[in-house]
Amino acid sequence: MKKFLLFVMMGALGFSACTKDGDGDSVTSITLGTPSKTAFDYKGGLGSVEVYAGNKTVTAESSAPDWCRVTVFDNKSVAFNLYQNSDPNNERSATITVKAEGLPSVHFDVTQDRLRGIIVSPTVVNFSSEQLTQSIEVLASGDYTIVADVNPDNTFTWEKSANGRTITFSSQDPGFYVVEGRVSLVPEEGEGEPVAITLLLEKMSTYDLLLGEWKVNLADDAGKLTRIIFTEKVWGYTYNTYFKGIDYVGEYPITMEYVDGEIFLPTGQSLGYDGSYYYTMHFNGPQDGSGWYIWSSPGVCSWVATVDIDELTRTINLSFADSSGGYGAQAQSMVLWQCTGAYFSFTTNFYGTDHLDISKTY
Repeated sequence: MKKFLLFVMMGALGFSACTKDGDGDSVTSITLGTPSKTAFDYKGGLGSVEVYAGNKTVTAESSAPDWCRVTVFDNKSVAFNLYQNSDPNNERSATITVKAEGLPSVHFDVTQDRLRGIIVSPTVVNFSSEQLTQSIEVLASGDYTIVADVNPDNTFTWEKSANGRTITFSSQDPGFYVVEGRVSLVPEEGEGEPVAITLLLEKMSTYDLLLGEWKVNLADDAGKLTRIIFTEKVWGYTYNTYFKGIDYVGEYPITMEYVDGEIFLPTGQSLGYDGSYYYTMHFNGPQDGSGWYIWSSPGVCSWVATVDIDELTRTINLSFADSSGGYGAQAQSMVLWQCTGAYFSFTTNFYGTDHLDISKTY
């Protein structure tokens, strides 16, 4: 008898459990929990609410999907995401409606405050030698002032437009070091927190750093070369270089090329003509390890130097050597000739060296 009663009780419990697990089909309304948040400031943010609709599929929609987005997770949670409100004059609200097939929908409202403060884009302004003036857009709920927090040597200046919606920043030309400044836009009382804007001026380009006068570190073979002056030829690509102290050629430029942090001195250059003679620059050296040739064809071979910048001593060094790009031709020594032809008909070899090591301070 006891066993029979236990069996009956277990059966009843089993029936009860099945009824509870399957009562989703008999749900008559959507149960909505308390939303985690319904009032937002202008910055927006995330919120969620638990929902129960039995076995029914839950959906949700927003009355303002452009700024209030909703998503259903695992058929039991509704998440909502409010975007930033950039309107300084009006708060806004949206209604989130939760639905399940065959059940009455339920809804709740979320509100968002108007803009109180300053929105800036961008908050980091980068300057270069090609771009020394830039503007940023400002959206503010009221008036604001511009306060200089950091401005080394007054590198940066600025001007606010009459309506305050634009600030135009200007920078001095780049120097030898990166310059970082910072200004703060401070809103009137009660209208938010200050917003910081970082101003960055990149250092002078490597190409520009190389312009100017260079010291010859190693005595040349002829003892004539005293200094070399780099001047702009095609900005960012080539230089006119003047080899001072050498007879005849000191006023004629020799072209050097700037490529990815390296300086190339190519062979076969016609430097100038004085009405009687041409002055040319060539390299001498073997071909595939044998012989000795004057490389007169432009681009056959060259010297190359990596730009070596020592920021501790503020010096730049160039030490030239064969570039190994001459298809077997080796540039072992540089020679300057006086010729009766533009590249050939050599008459006088008035300078030669097998090394070129120069430096400059910055």
